[in-house]
Amino acid sequence: MSADGCLLDGCQQSVRINSDGTEAEICNSLTSAVSQGIALCRYYGYSPAGVGICMPGPFHYNAGISQMEHKFASIKNIPLKNVIAEALDGLDIPVVFGHDVNTQLYGEMCGGNAKGFDNVCLVSLGTGLGFAMAAEGKVLQTTTGSPLISIWNLPYNGGILEDYASKRGFYNIWEKVTGYRPPQEMTVAEMGRMAREGDETSLEVFRRVGEFIGIQIKDKLKQYRIRCLLFGGQISRSFLFMEDAIRKELSDIEGLTITTVSDFSNAAFKGLKAMLEEAE
Repeated sequence: MSADGCLLDGCQQSVRINSDGTEAEICNSLTSAVSQGIALCRYYGYSPAGVGICMPGPFHYNAGISQMEHKFASIKNIPLKNVIAEALDGLDIPVVFGHDVNTQLYGEMCGGNAKGFDNVCLVSLGTGLGFAMAAEGKVLQTTTGSPLISIWNLPYNGGILEDYASKRGFYNIWEKVTGYRPPQEMTVAEMGRMAREGDETSLEVFRRVGEFIGIQIKDKLKQYRIRCLLFGGQISRSFLFMEDAIRKELSDIEGLTITTVSDFSNAAFKGLKAMLEEAE
């Protein structure tokens, strides 16, 4: 990413990483990604200024140490900053780790749809249900750098909110609406396509998800005087079909801006860039 926050043409790449792999396999994938990134920067005439990495949790982001056991188990408690240092080719540049939802929020506050707002929260809809919040201009984090406040495990309708507002939530609600499970090959993106074509079942599923989310986050928005509510994650690309239900549930919160992230693909990169600038 350039100094003005744009992804450089030709510099995007992907490196396969096996979350169930050995310590050596995972570390080699990480160092390979960093090495290739540095090489590409130099090829296009740029000087690398830092390395930013998004990782799922549990993770000690400030120390750069994974605490996961359900995946990436072989690198638990390994200081990854030391691993990354091997790929820096002698460069003395900062290395930062960030939680994906926190970095999305940070990026949007620095140069996206939340710019100018001090009290902001972001709901990330995907395989799981992510949530991050900022108060008085500061992203709220635990001592390890994870989001301070979670909503995925809020009790709801005999289960938890993530049962109703995530990838599996869409399948669960589809079953409640129709009486049968959707075909295994049907993705949430496919439901979004069907909703765009006017499919009543898909529209009802999205409406209910929006309703559930609005009901569950209302008190937190009021408690923290949130003035900007963002939606990110792959499922939020179909935000249009949840929007009316969300706005209805939150209509009594005055002055609340509700929108999506400005850049679904790159919001987290913008947040990492801002973190690196602070680390310099």
